[in-house]
Amino acid sequence: MKILYRKLGNLLVWPFVLGSLVVNAQTRVKDIRSGAASSTPEQLININGVLYFVANDGVHGKELWKSDGTEQGTTLVKDIGPDAVDGEVKYLTNVNGTAFFSARVATGFGVVGELWKSDGTAAGTVELLDGQTNKAESKDPANLTSVGGTLYYSNTLALGGFGYTGLFTSNGTSSPGTRRIKYYSSEAPAYPKISQLTDVNGTLYFIYAGGLYKSNGTEATTTLVKTITSSTENTKIRNLINVNGTLFFAADESSTNTYRLWKSDGTAAGTVKVNDGIGNPAEAADAANLTNVNGTLYYTNSVVRAGTGIYWGLFKSNGPDYPNASFFGSFRKSSNDNPLSNDIPYDATSAQAARPSDLTNVNGTLYFVFAGNLWKSDGTRAGTVKITDAVAPSYLTNVNGTLYFVSAQKSIYKTDPTSSTASSVVMSSDFTYNLTNVNGTLFYTHNDPATGVELYKVDTAPVGPQSLVLTAPIYNCTTGQFIFQTSGGDNTLIEYMAPGITSWTANPNQFVDTELRTAADAKPIVLYARQNGVIVTTLFDIRALCPVGQPPMNGGLQLITPLYNCQSGAFTFQTSGGNNTLIEYMAPGITSWTTNPNQFVDTELRTAADAKPITLYARQNGLTVTALFDIRALCPVNSPARVAAPSRLDVTLRARIYPNPVSEKFTVDIEGDTDQPVRLWLVDVMGRTVIDRQIKLDQPHHSEDVGIGQQESGLYLLRISTPSQIRTLNVLKR
Repeated sequence: MKILYRKLGNLLVWPFVLGSLVVNAQTRVKDIRSGAASSTPEQLININGVLYFVANDGVHGKELWKSDGTEQGTTLVKDIGPDAVDGEVKYLTNVNGTAFFSARVATGFGVVGELWKSDGTAAGTVELLDGQTNKAESKDPANLTSVGGTLYYSNTLALGGFGYTGLFTSNGTSSPGTRRIKYYSSEAPAYPKISQLTDVNGTLYFIYAGGLYKSNGTEATTTLVKTITSSTENTKIRNLINVNGTLFFAADESSTNTYRLWKSDGTAAGTVKVNDGIGNPAEAADAANLTNVNGTLYYTNSVVRAGTGIYWGLFKSNGPDYPNASFFGSFRKSSNDNPLSNDIPYDATSAQAARPSDLTNVNGTLYFVFAGNLWKSDGTRAGTVKITDAVAPSYLTNVNGTLYFVSAQKSIYKTDPTSSTASSVVMSSDFTYNLTNVNGTLFYTHNDPATGVELYKVDTAPVGPQSLVLTAPIYNCTTGQFIFQTSGGDNTLIEYMAPGITSWTANPNQFVDTELRTAADAKPIVLYARQNGVIVTTLFDIRALCPVGQPPMNGGLQLITPLYNCQSGAFTFQTSGGNNTLIEYMAPGITSWTTNPNQFVDTELRTAADAKPITLYARQNGLTVTALFDIRALCPVNSPARVAAPSRLDVTLRARIYPNPVSEKFTVDIEGDTDQPVRLWLVDVMGRTVIDRQIKLDQPHHSEDVGIGQQESGLYLLRISTPSQIRTLNVLKR
């Protein structure tokens, strides 16, 4: 298992440099298909706290896998297709902790899809026979749905030379436990199919040929509730949903592409249109995105008002007609339209915006996407607001009351109902997909150019207070750059001290002077960190890490001690000299030959108390140099701690920017010690410098305007530094 920090262009994102950018490390669960090829996990689903999914390891084809979030616990369940042939696993569905799905079965008439189930073991992954004598004539399970703990699904039948669509059920055993309930004709011209199976308090509802049907699992109880439309097209009835025991759906009864809201209590008389106050059906009603938010139905619709224009309306309903079912907010489709009384301001353009989408319930708060932004609503116009710092959101996912989503197709952000802003969880320059909550762990797929599309996770559980631990610093033997490293603590201010390096300071970024850096007899240094009066220590042996007197080899190229983070395992080869041509790197147990100096040490090597020194290799134009890296000398296991008293704090550098997001320019407010230089360094996510400005802090508070009107939209990083402190902020350019 690898814990990864993203490399944005040539800018290595270290946790101590971009604290506001890297909030969580993303963990690649397993490189299922080794190398740069992708295993492309898909159909991620939570089944009793275990993630099931489909992936291709390059050996067995696309097959069923499962994961408990660990590398060892991420395994192939069963190779259903022979050798590298895909198992054609589809429609993974959880029914009382058992995975049901459709998968390939070879017959004398070719390969067809049949019903399977799995308990997560190879032996327990089996086909379920449905009692039909000819597999080729009873095939392709679809619409798998759990209804009161029983599986219902549709199937395609060929009986007596005619085509049919069948309703089936299964209790997890073969026939008679898996059986056909009833079948209906599926012939030209429309070839109607059973679809949209929906559980309403233990009763199955479904659509067939323009009619609403229901079933309790027997042929006798499978009946037509009401014919909604004369059309036999499945698309004329959509979005079936259970809200407090009432079935809601949208239907185009007259085949005019005008979808109105309907409800049903399971009787013909009780299956009626809901009056939502729109009025004339010719006013382009288009009910969609039906969503249950804690017992209230929310949906979107298209609204027309004479002389004003066309709008996307946000509606809610608790069942009764208008005014209990009505629109509470509207978005103009075009800047040419006149606002309504409940118009919600947004940056309307002359082009029509797509309808609100991705309606998601987070503990009673509605979230949705509109005009490239994330919004939340409490069901009132005033309570419908845009979330800042959320760009092009997708994959909205509720994890224990917090909304996680992918921003701009690549990074993961989060927000919650108490906030109107979003914060970064994992920042990335590569594509991210398929966010899935498994009991508080957020799984997803991510495309790393080095390993392809693989399975990743972020642990979203809040971390409780842990004891402060001072770990080995990050140190560059050549430049003397020195960074204190800690873990644990209570999220309050930490101070640092090292005799000969720095007195007590809140700045972890320091430098070792030339004399100490080069002294052959330099003794180990005791490092100190303190938080709320508690002081912890660790021993830093500078000479064990950086031996003096190693001569340069092979035309001047020298491999020096790497940059290494004891906690995360982030590891960067370091060289000096050479002739400015390509350098390759290798370290047994860390990486084979590669041109990428940024690597990672896995958990086993990182934590092994008996880890031996590692020989590092670098080569340039066929010449190879080596250096010995003693990981245990740099990162002792189980460092002791002690307690002492506190002392005075330095003045902390503080900075904020506004507005953010920004269109043309933003202002940086800086507070800190006076009479010192401040550097403002703005880079894009590829590490390219946009602005590099030096100012002098003449007073405790300083404001500086920064213009970026000519820059492209996207994320930028602003680093604000003094000789002793650094702050880094995100800047979002519209």
